[in-house]
Amino acid sequence: MPCDICLRPQKVCLCPFLPAHPVHISTYLYIIQHPAEVQLKTSISSQYVIRAQPTNRCLSTLECAAVALSILEKNRYIQETLLRPLQALCSFQLQHGAQIRLSKEHLLKNGLYPKPMPKNKRKLRKMELLMNSVKI
Repeated sequence: MPCDICLRPQKVCLCPFLPAHPVHISTYLYIIQHPAEVQLKTSISSQYVIRAQPTNRCLSTLECAAVALSILEKNRYIQETLLRPLQALCSFQLQHGAQIRLSKEHLLKNGLYPKPMPKNKRKLRKMELLMNSVKI
C-alpha cells in the first residue's frame, strides 16, 4: 500500500518520521522531505569489473558520484579523474588473480547463467524481466 504523501511503498517511506514542515535551524540547514530520485538514461556500464552487478546499467557508489559530479559541473574530466583509482585497483587485482565478474543480466542474455532457472513463478518472472532489460 503506497504512502498518501509521497506515493512510495510503506516499507521505504520516511514520511511518518519527518516533520510536516522543514525545521528552521539557526545555521540555516533544513530537513529535506524527500531527496529527488534520478535515473540516468545513458549507455554507461560499470568499470568495477571485479564485482558482479545485477544489471549492466548498475554502477558502484564511486561511479555514481563521479557521473553525478561530472553532470552537475558540466565537466567530463571530473568523472575520468575520479575513476582512475578504481581502474587502477581493478587492473591490479586482475593482474594478481582476480576474475572479471559479469552481470547477471549479461549471463542470462548469453546463456551463461550457471544455476538452474528457479521454479518459483515470482523469481522466474524477475529473471525474465532482467533478461528483457525491464526496470525491476
